[in-house]
Amino acid sequence: MLIFTEQDRTHYRSKPDVTADILNAVKDQPLGKTRIMNAAYMSNNQTREYLNELITKGLIS
Repeated sequence: MLIFTEQDRTHYRSKPDVTADILNAVKDQPLGKTRIMNAAYMSNNQTREYLNELITKGLIS
């Protein structure tokens, strides 16, 4: 998870960072889409795209 300071306001997370946030959120217990979205600080569209990719790759079910 990234920690942002005032100077980092323009910093964007990389795809691996977002994927890691999702996988960390669901590692201990299954979560619904909304809880994953909140845990990884993503929009609904981003969540849908990332989840579809992770499901396709077999990393989550």
